[in-house]
Amino acid sequence: MIDVRVCFAARIPVRPVRLIAEGRGLSRAEVEGSIAEGNLVSAVRLSGRLSGDFTFTFTFTFTFTFTFTFTFTLKP
Repeated sequence: MIDVRVCFAARIPVRPVRLIAEGRGLSRAEVEGSIAEGNLVSAVRLSGRLSGDFTFTFTFTFTFTFTFTFTFTLKP
């Protein structure tokens, strides 16, 4: 889980979804999907424009895949 606080020195309207997508190297659709799945949550609505500070929590899981290779030699 990552907790993020975004603070602005000037009150400039931004779209949080676009800002998060750019910062995480994701598409806007992936960020919107994370919001819909509950993996990205905030006390404010992230889908519109904001001009003030905001926070959000990004929850993620890791999946590890292990590959094992076995070699058998048959002796006559």
